[in-house]
Amino acid sequence: MEYLLRLSCLAKRQSNPGFTLVELLVVIVVIGILVSIAMGAMLKFINKAKQVEGITYINTCQKKQLAYYAENTQFTDSLELLGLPRETNNYLFKVDIFPATNPEDGNQTFACCMAGEKGGSRETLLMCTSSGG
Repeated sequence: MEYLLRLSCLAKRQSNPGFTLVELLVVIVVIGILVSIAMGAMLKFINKAKQVEGITYINTCQKKQLAYYAENTQFTDSLELLGLPRETNNYLFKVDIFPATNPEDGNQTFACCMAGEKGGSRETLLMCTSSGG
């Protein structure tokens, strides 16, 4: 009789070889934890890449302003004259001249390249170039 009970238990186990609900829930929870960790790291890298894009563009703007000043003895407030676009995928760019006076008057002039992040973020990047050496 015991032999028949064992066979019937084995037959029941083999006829339903699936996972239990608890096992499936544990797997889903573990996958969710791993995804949340990966998303946090990925978002951090995406933000860092955006910052690097803005800083690289600002450095290029600064170098082109210095080259333009060397040729024309004045800065320009036009990104088009520097050969740069006004915006990229992540930033809007602008150039301002401070103060708006001529360097011949003895005043030091600053050309500031600015980048404002698109999408309503308050992050702004700024770098200035001086005419006074």
